[in-house]
Amino acid sequence: MSKVLQIAGLNKSYNGRKVVDNISLEVEKGDIVGLIGPNGAGKSTTMKMIMNLISKDSGEIVIGEGKKFVEKIGFATESSAFYEYLTGYDNLMLIAKLYDDVSAEKVKQIVEFVGLSEHIDKKVKTYSTGMRQRLGLGRALLNNPELLILDEPTNGLDPYGMKDIYEMLEKLAKEDDVAILISSHLLHDIEKICNKVVMINEGKILFSGDISELEEGLEDSYYSMYRRQA
Repeated sequence: MSKVLQIAGLNKSYNGRKVVDNISLEVEKGDIVGLIGPNGAGKSTTMKMIMNLISKDSGEIVIGEGKKFVEKIGFATESSAFYEYLTGYDNLMLIAKLYDDVSAEKVKQIVEFVGLSEHIDKKVKTYSTGMRQRLGLGRALLNNPELLILDEPTNGLDPYGMKDIYEMLEKLAKEDDVAILISSHLLHDIEKICNKVVMINEGKILFSGDISELEEGLEDSYYSMYRRQA
């Protein structure tokens, strides 16, 4: 499998406090990699550095094969911002215009894929948390990404909404070979959909590898490692 994302020795500090400490990881085509840890572990900071939203102190981030591949990245967070007084459809079309090959038909297909057909013509200010998460995922898919980076995409969702999102991600990885890096603190759900996991706490990696390598299972293994580090 070809590597889509490679990170080596990534570091970031704020006011003398190290929030990302020598992080290294790889994501290949078709992978769903879970980046897990408690709040404040460094997950969001790591993802923002990958997206170049904040600068790194040191380390290397290699994405695909050059500048053209960077255009094939999709990114969504738990608090994605939208134009509240526009409809969901208008929000997507505004972003679609930034790309050369995203037609209205393509937008319609994405709306159907993320399950927003009944609500896409409503103003975003009326959307529930679940609808916003679906819209954020739809926006991240507009450019047919080869790498999808999702920061807590199921926060605030009910069990049905979570299941729906996870099924979409599995389909993207299996059928379209999309590489997915997903951060979460919901260990049970991550264990269901990810083939690989990177556990971090206080900015440091506790484990990185295939979930199948964890003899105790993801949740028990994580808490065992967390207690050893404490």
